[in-house]
Amino acid sequence: MCSSDLSEGIRFAGFVPVTELPAYYAAADILVHPASADPHPLAVGEAIYCGLPAVVSDRVGCVGETDDLRVGKNGLEFPCGNVEALQENIERLVADPMLRARMSEASCHIGQERTLEVSKRGFLAAVKGGGGGRAASEREAEARKVSA
Repeated sequence: MCSSDLSEGIRFAGFVPVTELPAYYAAADILVHPASADPHPLAVGEAIYCGLPAVVSDRVGCVGETDDLRVGKNGLEFPCGNVEALQENIERLVADPMLRARMSEASCHIGQERTLEVSKRGFLAAVKGGGGGRAASEREAEARKVSA
């Protein structure tokens, strides 16, 4: 599959008990999540928190400027089903230790931002209208107009 010989360094672990996951993340250089559908994979968040760059498909729901994976910053994305693009992204990270190190550092920072407290503040700001959406009172007033 790979033009360079990566097969020696790739391991498909299968099921790993949750108590052993930290050791696997610590031993990894890259997380690859090529799912055809995954609304918000826990594995990607865990990997980011552990400082790993990630390669994910465009059908994984944890990609965005305020989400776990920020394309070009701490990971790469490829079109689902495009094996050549997946291969290119993996090879790019394997071949460029400086890029991998920059993305790893970014993952560490992003992981530290992704806390319950930060999520709570963001949620409350959105509910109060400070998150770019409408305030709850505006939505309630509009709903009353529609139902009248």
